Amino acid sequence: MKELGKNYWYLWTGCAVSTMGTYLSIIIINLFIYEVTGSPFLVGLFFLFRLLPAFFAGNIVSVLADKYDRRKMMILADLSRAVLIFSVVFLREGLYPLYFIVIGIAMCDRLYQSCLGGSIPNIVGKDKILNANSYLSAARTIGLLIGPVLGGLLASTKSYTLAFSIDSCSYLFSALMIFLMSAKFQEERPPEEKPLSMMEGLKQGYGFILARVGLLSVIIIRCLDAFGSAALNISIPIFSNKLGQLTPGLCYGLMYAAFGLGEVVGALYIARKPFITERPKEVVTGWAILFMGMFFGIALSMPSLELALIFIFLSAVMEGITCVTYNIYLQKSPDNVRGRIVGTSETAVWTSMGIGMFITGLIAEKINIVHVVQVCAILIMLGCLIHLFIWKKRNSAPEVSRSESIAEG
Repeated sequence: MKELGKNYWYLWTGCAVSTMGTYLSIIIINLFIYEVTGSPFLVGLFFLFRLLPAFFAGNIVSVLADKYDRRKMMILADLSRAVLIFSVVFLREGLYPLYFIVIGIAMCDRLYQSCLGGSIPNIVGKDKILNANSYLSAARTIGLLIGPVLGGLLASTKSYTLAFSIDSCSYLFSALMIFLMSAKFQEERPPEEKPLSMMEGLKQGYGFILARVGLLSVIIIRCLDAFGSAALNISIPIFSNKLGQLTPGLCYGLMYAAFGLGEVVGALYIARKPFITERPKEVVTGWAILFMGMFFGIALSMPSLELALIFIFLSAVMEGITCVTYNIYLQKSPDNVRGRIVGTSETAVWTSMGIGMFITGLIAEKINIVHVVQVCAILIMLGCLIHLFIWKKRNSAPEVSRSESIAEG
């Protein structure tokens, strides 16, 4: 852990705390809107507004991650999120401003993540990005576990002002941690290099991805993963109500905890084993997503909570491995386009998850949710098998093609 340096741990601490704040705000705003309006439709509309920036503006803000100083952009994103979420405290009449606040927060989220993913190789060095990504994945999982629990507790006492204040402070804390860092967040640009316009930056980023079959294929299966995972997110509460062994809330909490524990084990332990690290990242990502889909498809077919927890845990282990290897693969891109590669990937993944939640929510009204999850699992597995076949075909091609494949990362 010490070899990553104090700059990294400043970043890690800020990321863990701000992630906790992000998930706290998602829970608390959901409950806040529902309590004030009593309308599930308006709660759903909130999710739509949170996803819209990922679809329309995610790639645009990712250009900023390569165009300007990433450290300053991350501080700006954190400070903006702090101000926006704290402004909710002053809403007295009408919730409509909240939707525009959420759009602003979502755009700042995309900017922060693009800069973060693009900066890791520069902050820790390219030889240490495995450990750096493993610990960052664990930080996000910790935030994901603590945030909703804390949000639920505060909502149960109607402490909305306190909740929004805590969330705002989490972003201020993250900004402070980044401010204390002395590391370089990106490589120096040659003085003669002409700054790209926004459209030129977008074109260059898309062109880089489309010219590399391996990179495009990995992003596509990660999107399939997100699409299928949306079905899992919707099905777990329904599955919890049907088990009847314990209260639905306790079942849901146990499954949530099993997933969080599995993800930490996958990211911190399995992903760093030689049998994983010594294999091509394209292959590891493909197999990890394939098994993740298979395990979550099995989990919700189980007749008991105990068996479901085992397979949810195994699915999460695969997700932890995927997060680490996938991020490393993206971060092998050249520094001058890395922010856009990460940002484009984030945009595609969030959009896929939004589409998945919308479609799953529609068909779950008429079709057994277990069957929906199984279909999604099959789609994920088929996509991964095609991805692995493409990789094998590329690597069995003549030497020139293999050299090009290696150059792609």
